[in-house]
Formats: sequence, C-alpha cells, structure tokens
Amino acid sequence: MGRSPTGGGRRKIKRREQRHRFLIACEGEKEVAYFKWLSKRLGGAVFLKPIKKWAAPERVLNLAVSERSADQQAAQESGDADDVYDDVWIVVDVDEYAHLPQALIEADRAGIKSAVSGPCFEVWLILHLADHQAAFNNAKAAKENWAKLVGPTRIVQQEFERTEGYLATAATRADALLDRHARDGTPRHKRNPSSEVGLLIRSVAKATGANVELD
Repeated sequence: MGRSPTGGGRRKIKRREQRHRFLIACEGEKEVAYFKWLSKRLGGAVFLKPIKKWAAPERVLNLAVSERSADQQAAQESGDADDVYDDVWIVVDVDEYAHLPQALIEADRAGIKSAVSGPCFEVWLILHLADHQAAFNNAKAAKENWAKLVGPTRIVQQEFERTEGYLATAATRADALLDRHARDGTPRHKRNPSSEVGLLIRSVAKATGANVELD
C-alpha cells in the first residue's frame, strides 16, 4: 500500500492524515449509530470508528483485537508503524451475559479499554435527559424508558439530536452512579443502572482537546 507503480525508492504515502483515531467495538447497531453521529459532531479533530459483528462481549473483544492487529499491520506496510489507533475500546452491556467478567479481564490484559453499561447502552442516553437512579428490571425496560423519554422519531439520529447540549450532564450523572456502585462494592457486571460511556467520551476529549462540553 502506498508503493510507487515502478516499485522504486519513492517514499511511501501515509494512509491517513495525522489526527486522533479511536476504534470502538460495539455490541449493537444503536451504539454504532451513536458513535458515528458523535464523530461527525466532533468534526476533524477526532475520528471514531465504531464496528459491530456479534452481540456478545467476548466476540466484541475478539473483533477489537482483530481490527487492531489489521490496523497495525497496515501501518507497518505503509511505512509508518506509529500510524495506529490512539485508543481501542469495547462498548458492552451487562444484560444477561455470563462471560462478561472474563471478557473484561481479557480486555484489560490485551490493553483494550472497556465501557460497560447496565443493563444496556440506552442507560447512557437516558442520563442525558433524566437523573435515573432506580434499577431496571431488564434491558427491555431501559429501552422502553428511553423511547418514552425521547418521544417519536423517524430515524435513530433524531434520538441522538435530543441529547444535544446534555453531554456533560450525562457524564456527571453517570459518574455519580459509578461512585455509588463502587461505594456499595457492586462489581461492574452487576451495576444497574450504570454506564461507563462517559469515561470513553472523556478519554476522547483528553486526547484530542475536542470540544465535547466536558470542561
């Protein structure tokens, strides 16, 4: 990739502009849509690449590892081994996954960060519009709560537009929930309601200086 047509000694072309890039392996389509929406909102300062294949934490982790390896190999072939993702995350739900604790351990060992939501990603969205603290019976209940809060929409991006201007509020509320669970000694895979997506957002803001309303 980037070689001259004659195979001569011309300098290889780098694969991309030097900007911050984050790989985010997700469980669901809504998560992928959200991070694509957020990436556009952040403009050129940062590129978020959300990907999805299977809805299980261990498979999400495998996808992240595979994509990271492919990116590292492409960077080496392009002649710029440092031209790799600045950060790699998995975004997963507590839901009913028995293998979640082990997947989180393996992610940590692999140097991949994780953002867990309990019982599901919609808790992160809910926290933009409501200071919800009571546990949900299940993921379905959380999704129904979000649908009621956001109201009728034609496309999923309209749901995210309803969260505009409340990103810092959501992160603050999410922090409070995480602090409460930590004080109670509740392990990550049993926290309900909770979301660590705000940690991911703060990581993006810290690395890029992007304006994500978290100052």
